[in-house]
Amino acid sequence: EGQTVLRKSAVPSLSLVRYAKCGDFVGPPRFSAEDYELCASQPSQAEWYWCAETGNGIHELTHFWIGSALGDYGFLCPWFAPPNLSKTLQGDFIDKSTSPNDPIF
Repeated sequence: EGQTVLRKSAVPSLSLVRYAKCGDFVGPPRFSAEDYELCASQPSQAEWYWCAETGNGIHELTHFWIGSALGDYGFLCPWFAPPNLSKTLQGDFIDKSTSPNDPIF
């Protein structure tokens, strides 16, 4: 208890952590076969990574939506904003230490 496991945030759990969200947002757009092909066809790992980071919500928005954060800092809640996330406990998937090749992803 009280340990962080590959986390920046001091979430006191060894289990996966997700926090509640606010609003009626149903999730990022679907990542289609066309989106996959676009990213897979990139000529370098750096360009693939950028495609996955920004393309159709596959990475950035997905982290915020799935992981969320505690209380009023949760996804679409009153204090939700990336600069504020360091002020609260973060769900595992929101942590920027993870990358698109994370097995949970």
